[in-house]
Amino acid sequence: MYKNRNVFAYLSGLIVGHAAECARLKDSPLVFAHLRQALAYSGQYEKMLFGTDWPLAPVGPYLQFVRELIPESCHKDVFYRTVLRVFPKIAPLVG
Repeated sequence: MYKNRNVFAYLSGLIVGHAAECARLKDSPLVFAHLRQALAYSGQYEKMLFGTDWPLAPVGPYLQFVRELIPESCHKDVFYRTVLRVFPKIAPLVG
């Protein structure tokens, strides 16, 4: 992402499992810290898009997992602004 301005990261498939498994992985210092470090290393939260691998992970628990993984100051980018930059034709649909 940092070398190519047209490359974005789609944050799906970071974890797989039912709600209890999502909670277990979120609370695992090794898994959570490793993912957080990898995302922070890129330093490009404005180039990340939220996505799920439903039905491999339930949407609600996966959304909460990503919310806690991404710094709160970057939530608008990851959950809203970046998708509008990548797919500008949907802007009228989301108001």
